[in-house]
Amino acid sequence: SSDLAAAAAAARAMREDSELVHLPVSVDTYHARVAEAAVAAGADMVNDVTGGLGDGAMLATVARLGVPYCLMHMRGSLGAMTQPQHTTYGCVWREVGQALQQRAALAVEAGVLPWNLVLDPGLGFAKTSQGSAELLGHLAAMRRETLPGVWGRMPLLVGPSRKRFIGQLTGRRVPAERDLGTAAACVAAVAQGADIVRVHNVPVVAEALRVADGVLRGTWPLLER
Repeated sequence: SSDLAAAAAAARAMREDSELVHLPVSVDTYHARVAEAAVAAGADMVNDVTGGLGDGAMLATVARLGVPYCLMHMRGSLGAMTQPQHTTYGCVWREVGQALQQRAALAVEAGVLPWNLVLDPGLGFAKTSQGSAELLGHLAAMRRETLPGVWGRMPLLVGPSRKRFIGQLTGRRVPAERDLGTAAACVAAVAQGADIVRVHNVPVVAEALRVADGVLRGTWPLLER
């Protein structure tokens, strides 16, 4: 398919670029065949916004490939995820955490190594803007109360970058103008225990998170003498 060829070509091009060759490359797909082709071409990780629900062969494929797998929470299909039956929760952070734990358990049953799993609560995917904000503010409670044992030790990846809930909180209608709000959301994510953030404007967020890490985690950069 065109997706398969494009993903493989992109991974191969990044592996052949002298400035990118040493950086980890993640392929964003919910198709097992695309994931396999991209990894064969040099991708290091698979990011699946459906958490394995989009392709029944994905979990077994990722297990066989032996690469890290980011499992994201969503409900419904990509085209229908904004419908009320998918965005309505009794308690958004509790239900998302429970669903992540269940999908992670299925991934491990399929042969994915626990230390290769990364969990993503899926901000903006089958969540209202208020739901995404509430979820972001309760990541620590989600991990503590719904992800016991090994599940709670899996890295938590959060992708708030330029999303609609930030636009609604800031009044910024143009996504590219939401970088300051994104930096604030990423600091909130780190304060709630997130381990990885996915962003568009890396320099702005990286600077904010150096301060967040220094304050919250006591990490300090090596200063030039």
